[in-house]
Amino acid sequence: MRATFLLVSASIAGACSYDIGTHRDACDANDDCPVGQSCYRGFCAETPAAADAAAGECDSGAPPESCYDGPAGSEGSGVCRAGKRFCVQGALTQCFDQVTPAPEICNAKDDDCNGEVDDIASQSCAVTSGPVCGIGGVVVCRAGAPSCELSAATTQESCNGVDDDCDGATDEGTAGSCFPDGEAGCSGDPVTGFQCLGLCTPGEIVCSEGVPDCTGAIVPAPEVCSAGNAALDEDCDGVVDETCSCAEGESQPCYSGPPGTLGRGACSAGSQRCSAGVLGQCLEQRLPEPESCTNQGRDDDCNGTLDDVPGLGSACIDDTRQGDCRNGLLQCQPDVAAPLCVGRQPTREMCDPIDQDCDGNPINTFDLNSPASCGSCDVRCPAMQVCCGGRCLAREVIATDPQHCGACNAACGSNQYCCQGKCLNQPGMVTTGPGAEDVSACACENDCGAKACCGTHCVDLIKDGHHCGACGYACGPDQECKGGTCENRR
Repeated sequence: MRATFLLVSASIAGACSYDIGTHRDACDANDDCPVGQSCYRGFCAETPAAADAAAGECDSGAPPESCYDGPAGSEGSGVCRAGKRFCVQGALTQCFDQVTPAPEICNAKDDDCNGEVDDIASQSCAVTSGPVCGIGGVVVCRAGAPSCELSAATTQESCNGVDDDCDGATDEGTAGSCFPDGEAGCSGDPVTGFQCLGLCTPGEIVCSEGVPDCTGAIVPAPEVCSAGNAALDEDCDGVVDETCSCAEGESQPCYSGPPGTLGRGACSAGSQRCSAGVLGQCLEQRLPEPESCTNQGRDDDCNGTLDDVPGLGSACIDDTRQGDCRNGLLQCQPDVAAPLCVGRQPTREMCDPIDQDCDGNPINTFDLNSPASCGSCDVRCPAMQVCCGGRCLAREVIATDPQHCGACNAACGSNQYCCQGKCLNQPGMVTTGPGAEDVSACACENDCGAKACCGTHCVDLIKDGHHCGACGYACGPDQECKGGTCENRR
């Protein structure tokens, strides 16, 4: 070899030293070139192994042919497209300008060419703005950029040490009525209310470190025989003084309702008569009844308060709604006894993981490719950076980034590199000596202007016979480059 071409690579455009004369005489014969390349018109050109087997089977003067190395069925889908292959000394070159499937990213494109846009695999993330939800977040593609959003719909808060409704507080609003399991005297639940007999009353739920405890409930006790006042049902079985002795024909006032309810609201005492030495049932008493939305204006449960329907006004989840509108309050509705959950009304959307306008998209009015909300609502790009594909990048990066070459999401082909904001073909003839790997760095000394940067130097693709129409595409011995196309000499 008469001379060795030396490439000084740089990470940014415009840092290189190149000698045209050195490049023109880079090789004399195939033996001077690295494995996989051959010497053509004084420079080494890449010749793939697959093309070597076809040597002599293509015409060096033939026009380029279409090629595609991606999986069957992916060409023409999404960003995938065919490229062109050239014939050099009877052997086909690598496939230039093709775009084959790549891992899917959030960029509003079908990168893996499977027919779906932005179908990234689910990734967990931490919600860093808005409420901190115990169920965490998930990466979702929005507006061509990744967004960290709540990973599941909110649920009703319960005493479990978890922020079920995702409002930033844990186990709040979990207090309510309760009655110890296994005890007789009261039946029902905290939502519909408890119905109790005799002196038995519900207690209150106290939540401590995620564990609920029922305190203050009055459970059945041994029956106490009354003297003078209305007899009471201490053992909560619905019968008053059933174990007490009595005189035949004797009668006494009685009341089997909870303590403190007699004489309140609609509640009143009855009477019971002794027969065969046993007191009979308490007749004509009025006992407490559950408050109902359909019976407005009365104290049915005899606690001194009108229309205190169990659960009315408490927080609830409306499963028929989306977003923030799922969170609501139990309210009375016409002709319905128990209160129903009425969700919030939609409000103006804000840039956070909460769906305020309740359309299923928490950030539908915000540009996640904006420097003010790059990839997520809480990410603001520093000064002198731009937002590309949901990432903050230095402004000079778009001059060399093949995914954002010259502009956001302007991706180069699989056999191209980004040089000065333009996608250029990989120059197979550029080497740093025998056996060296192909180098695809943008290292032109100056801005090429209307010309192209092929590896390390500026060339005119319109008329340069060594780079006719594309970097590395050389015309045959009997051809010349006209208008970027190799034409036979006349």
